[in-house]
Amino acid sequence: PTPDFYSDAEIDELESPMIVNSAKEEQQQISDLSQSMNISFDELQFATWLVSSRLFAIKISVDDPLAIRVLLPYLDMINHSLDDANAELHLIDPEKDDGEYFNHHSSDTSLGQYMTYASRINAASLIHMFPSPVRKTSLAWFAIRAVRPIKNGKEITISYGASGLETSAGLLMNYGFVPNQNKIDSLLVQKGGDGCIESLDRWKTTLDEDEAQLSVATGNMVNVLKLRIKLKRAYPRNM
Repeated sequence: PTPDFYSDAEIDELESPMIVNSAKEEQQQISDLSQSMNISFDELQFATWLVSSRLFAIKISVDDPLAIRVLLPYLDMINHSLDDANAELHLIDPEKDDGEYFNHHSSDTSLGQYMTYASRINAASLIHMFPSPVRKTSLAWFAIRAVRPIKNGKEITISYGASGLETSAGLLMNYGFVPNQNKIDSLLVQKGGDGCIESLDRWKTTLDEDEAQLSVATGNMVNVLKLRIKLKRAYPRNM
């Protein structure tokens, strides 16, 4: 699960102020809403996780820091891969994109349905009709678009995140898992700033200690330690 399901002690073990504060803030928001709406905290927490962990964050513009979040049934079953993603989530605007996608569209297609279209590079694109967030007067489609030829039977993977890039901390906070590899973590560490631990010697434990604890860890502490290890390995060797 995501860290808002963790106990206070487990959240504190994440140690990074940015991550700890974010997890506790989300817990508090769920608690406040459950009280104001007279809803069970556990049920609201589960519903929040169920929705947020399946969302796609999409930037309408590269220059826009904000992203819209959408639910796309069926497409949300595609797994994450940063270094070896063979596809990407694409917003098809009928006023801008090549019309070949829309030659396969039937006028009786309704929200909730999907269709498969084999492109010229022999890769599959799942096209899902959805009201356009760009223009109220038009329709747009979300598609999984191949970035290179994909052999028949090979798993389709995409890179999660609004820009196709997400740190290990972001993946844990939003989706509840820590990836095996993530080159973006080094950029997060180098950027630093408020909420980041500036150097390895400012952590309470060493990398070796975390790796030893991980070998016997259970429950939520597995991902806590995985994240701490990932972040510590991301520091430049001279830090």
